Amino acid sequence: MRFPWDRDAADDKRAPWIRVAQATAGKGVGAFFLPRVGHEVVISYMNGDPDRPLVTGSVYNGTNVTPATLPANQTQSILRTLSSKQGSAGNELRFEDKKDAEQLYLHAQKDMLVEIENALTTTVKKGAELHTLDEGDRTVDVKKGKETHKVAGTRGVAVTGAETHANEAAFKHTVKGDYALTIDGTLSITVKGAIKIVSDGAVALEAGTTLAAKAGTALSNKAGTELACEAGTKLSTKAGVQIDHKAPVINSKADATQTVEAGAMLTLKGAMAKVN
Repeated sequence: MRFPWDRDAADDKRAPWIRVAQATAGKGVGAFFLPRVGHEVVISYMNGDPDRPLVTGSVYNGTNVTPATLPANQTQSILRTLSSKQGSAGNELRFEDKKDAEQLYLHAQKDMLVEIENALTTTVKKGAELHTLDEGDRTVDVKKGKETHKVAGTRGVAVTGAETHANEAAFKHTVKGDYALTIDGTLSITVKGAIKIVSDGAVALEAGTTLAAKAGTALSNKAGTELACEAGTKLSTKAGVQIDHKAPVINSKADATQTVEAGAMLTLKGAMAKVN
């Protein structure tokens, strides 16, 4: 600290070190603001003793102007620091008390760390909530417990790049209304277990070109009343060993020509055989 009447060059050895009064002070607790080089401070003397000076405050002057522009921003209360050394900005806590324009502003010049020993509750009574990350990554890590999202209205998620979901346990998705899935590319589903699709109504599979069903062992098609197979041009049925058709009545009819041919033996058997 250097007094105005001290004309000698100030240095750490000549300038006295003086305690600074704070708003509150205790053992390891309280408020702490250390005046910076160039700040103008107010000195008091304990019990009027000139050997016991005490910094009781700081004041603005023509060089050190207020952080708020006056009188335009006279409704603002500001707590602003300056990065050291030779910093051009710093951290800031600002209160705007202008009627109908009240605002609480918090600025971190670099990093911001919030640490809570128990619960955190944030309530926005009216208006909107906006989180903007101009550049970087965002991570939410729930190490123990569950995460719940409730939206009374609509919800939209737009992802420009790729998106990955990984569930180490079960995954359940319940939709009370309609569900629509639109894919511009290819849909691939790989399942190590079984796939089961149950519908109370109709199930329709439609392909613009080819629809193929392949099974490693058995493939079964079963209908409660009627099963129809229809092709616009040609319908082929082929088996490596044997084809069986069994029913009380089997009808085979061709509008033009029907050919029955066997490479070895053709057997027609019935209690009554009629050839017309």
